[in-house]
Amino acid sequence: MDPSDRRALVAEHWHKWQTSIRAYLLAAVHNYHDAEDLLSQVAVAVARDYEKYDPQTPFIRWAIAIARNRVLNYRRSKAMSKLVFSQDTLDVLAGAMPEEPPAEAATKAALDDCIAKLQDRSQQAITLRYEQDLKPREMAPRLGMSVTAVTSLMHRVHKALEKCVKQAMGAA
Repeated sequence: MDPSDRRALVAEHWHKWQTSIRAYLLAAVHNYHDAEDLLSQVAVAVARDYEKYDPQTPFIRWAIAIARNRVLNYRRSKAMSKLVFSQDTLDVLAGAMPEEPPAEAATKAALDDCIAKLQDRSQQAITLRYEQDLKPREMAPRLGMSVTAVTSLMHRVHKALEKCVKQAMGAA
């Protein structure tokens, strides 16, 4: 396999599995910031060692092995902490990762479809809140609404989106 093809494959797998690797790290270290630091270390190691990845091996197993080594190093550095798992527990966590990626892509597609079905003002509110990262007090003048009305609108939109996504995913 061409090195650039292998690099692209590893990048695609990383994108697909990053959330699961983060979950493993968070479960292993119980500290969000430390887990994020470890996730960054794992990402660097995956990028650096992409040529060592065997496409016949499930990517998640390879990446979790790298993550597990980072956790072991972390544990050594935090040996005095009472919140560290035993080696057996780390092995169980590593083995518990699913072979298939989470259904995030399907959920995101359902969410995108549901957002497209919203009325214009609701779509605009979603855009202002989540694409432009505005707070209700910043959204209010742009929507021509009071802050209370924006908060109420966002609550209704969240409920409608939740219901729509559940229906689309067959969970309703």
